[in-house]
Order: sequence, then structure tokens, then C-alpha cells
Amino acid sequence: MIQVGAYSDFWPDIHMTPEEGVRAHLDLQSGEASGVLLPIHWGTFNLAPHAWAEPGSG
Repeated sequence: MIQVGAYSDFWPDIHMTPEEGVRAHLDLQSGEASGVLLPIHWGTFNLAPHAWAEPGSG
């Protein structure tokens, strides 16, 4: 489980972007694209300037 929540360039230390979440997942898997990534906090609160369904609808 990796937190990927309301994110913005204005507050990079609060939540990871989707890309950072994937990178953290891969880092925890020793670079292997194995295991399951479960993003946590996505779609919980509408706090950021990105679209509500982003990145899930991408």
C-alpha cells in the first residue's frame, strides 16, 4: 500500500504523485515489477487542483 493522495507541485512533501508512488513501489520490490500496488488516499478528499478522477481515469 502506497499513499497517493491529493497532490500538487505546490506541496511536494505532503503526498506522492502517481509517478512517485510507482517508483516507491518498485523501490520496495527491489526494482522488480512484481507484487501489487494499492494506492491509498486516492479519491478520498478533493483538495488538489488536479481533476477528481486523476490519475485513476488516465
